[in-house]
Amino acid sequence: MIDMHGILGEMSSARYCDVRLIRQEVAEVAFRGESADVFKHKSERVVCRAVSKGYGIASTNSHDIKSLKEVSELALKQAEMSESKIELLPLVAEKGEKIFSGKKEFEVESVLEFLKNMKDEVKDSLGNFYSRAEIIASYSFTDYHFVSSEGADITEKVPLVDVFVYVVAKGLSEGFSSKGIGGRGGFEIIEAENWNDIIEDLTMRAVESTEAGVLASKGAGTKFNIVLDNDGTGALAHEIAHMLEADIYQEKNFPKLSFEEPLELVDDPSLENGYGSFHWDDEGVQGSQKILLSEKGVQLLHTRLTAKGEDKPGNAHGVFHMPRPLMSNIYIKPSDWSIEEILEENRFGIYTKGVVRAESTVSEGRFELSPEIGYIVEKGVAKQPIKHLRIIGEIKKIIPNIDAIGKDFQLRPNIEKGFSISEGGPHIRISNIHCI
Repeated sequence: MIDMHGILGEMSSARYCDVRLIRQEVAEVAFRGESADVFKHKSERVVCRAVSKGYGIASTNSHDIKSLKEVSELALKQAEMSESKIELLPLVAEKGEKIFSGKKEFEVESVLEFLKNMKDEVKDSLGNFYSRAEIIASYSFTDYHFVSSEGADITEKVPLVDVFVYVVAKGLSEGFSSKGIGGRGGFEIIEAENWNDIIEDLTMRAVESTEAGVLASKGAGTKFNIVLDNDGTGALAHEIAHMLEADIYQEKNFPKLSFEEPLELVDDPSLENGYGSFHWDDEGVQGSQKILLSEKGVQLLHTRLTAKGEDKPGNAHGVFHMPRPLMSNIYIKPSDWSIEEILEENRFGIYTKGVVRAESTVSEGRFELSPEIGYIVEKGVAKQPIKHLRIIGEIKKIIPNIDAIGKDFQLRPNIEKGFSISEGGPHIRISNIHCI
């Protein structure tokens, strides 16, 4: 048994210190082409953090008294070496235990069979177009105990599961599609999905991608009305959220905005089965839903290090480095448009599906999205498939031009800077956005 409070005592000269014991079990099952792979790993680590002049962090996977004393002394020494003085927002220390459980175990043999059946269905669905498929299922169970010099004493146990599917088709050229499903819980999260519809959509997109052209030269560099699917909306929500991280926020990217369609950007770590859900963040602060962007203005993602006055911390991510503000489950809140209505009112534009890449440049307030595939929309009907599409714009111009928000809703799992998050929302339409 590790004496957590004893380790705290070794750092008693610090203005603040905490100790975290992290136990984790990880399993991964994958079909890559014709190869089946299984990986399992267990780890146990103690992390000491101290605040004196600055922030000091040290960790070890050795649990003997000598190693634990050395790591606490190292964290304290680093904290005392800093030239700058760090301040933490005062708060009431949390105490308690949260245990989240899955309904169905992640059993390697049954998961292998599940993935093999999925791969066979993909192969059958693609027929002569089949080139290869990669399907990866992962499970982790994280058990941590956190104590601090302020009196915090919390335990959280979290199971997390996901499946990522990548499909490659061959035709006139090579085409691909992908899908990620995941959440907090057991393998029931994966089994609950309608995989028949998912595979049909994946294989159809992969085949259409083999026949897709590129945006006609006469339209290159011009502006279109763009309809984003759930994944595209999630990528946009994700990149806007980055710009609302308190340590890098720039007000010029969010001038007093007008909204053609009422919009709410929400970050919610309390979603029941969210892939990015947590009860306490990495500073031991209880997470809560935040409306980051709406007609009322902006609210930033904060840690105890960035929050001042009435700011709300609770989005700290970072155990082995100084915590930074980061999203959890980020999404655009649904409204009342059907997908059919959004497309019908798009007399000429582009409908995008999937995401290859999304990124933002905070200094310029710039957003760029590369979807897996797009479709030219004419008179409300999605027709010619196109690929190698790039959608580019400034966030301060994109937000006011969102003129339709769907009532459908999906989240997809993602990993951001090593942390589990989810992103998504409904289909949305953005008018007059630059495409190349």
